[in-house]
Parts: sequence; structure tokens; C-alpha cells
Amino acid sequence: MGLPPQAKAHFAEQHIDNAARSMSEVSKKLGEEAEENQRAFERFYNNLALFSGGTVALSVTYLGYLKTLSKPIVNERLLLGSWGALFICLACSLFWSFFMTHYGHYSRDRTEFLYHGE
Repeated sequence: MGLPPQAKAHFAEQHIDNAARSMSEVSKKLGEEAEENQRAFERFYNNLALFSGGTVALSVTYLGYLKTLSKPIVNERLLLGSWGALFICLACSLFWSFFMTHYGHYSRDRTEFLYHGE
């Protein structure tokens, strides 16, 4: 036995209303995530300036100290390798949040594209 036409129309309307509510909630959540990503970008650029400036100042100060020593540096290659590792770690720690917020943004855009077919 099939449903009467009024019941079909009622259930179809109910499904459409539920879908519209769900889309509204998703849209609201995406807006909140976009705002959080914006704050993450701001934190990234603030941290970049702070950490990079501090690291460069520390390195320059240490180089000045090394020039005043009367003895030559014993393990110069180890010192250069350590500085290289320091800058690599600095770059990785600073750009992690930058890359993750970009990944989240494009991932969310891709998800919207797949579900909405736009």
C-alpha cells in the first residue's frame, strides 16, 4: 500500500526542512572555523616576527662573542651544523600552524565542493 499524496508531500517537506536546517548549521560552523583560521594566521605572523628576531639577535650576539676569543673554535663544523638545525627547527615550528590552517581551509573548500556540487 502506498502513502496518500498528502502524506508524501508532508514527508517531502519535512525532509527539505531538515536538510535546510542541517545546511544552516554547517554554514554557521564553517564561518566559525574561518574566524579561528584568521586568528591562527595573526598568531603565526606575530610568532614569526618574535621568534625570528630573537633567534637572529642571539646568533649575532654569539658570533660577536666568538670573534673576541683568543683561541680558534674547536668544532666549527659542529657549530655550523647546530645553527643549521636551529634554523630548520625554527622554520618547521613557525610554519606548522601556517600550513595547517591553509590545509584546513582548502580541505573545507573541497568538502563543500563535493557536497554541494558547485
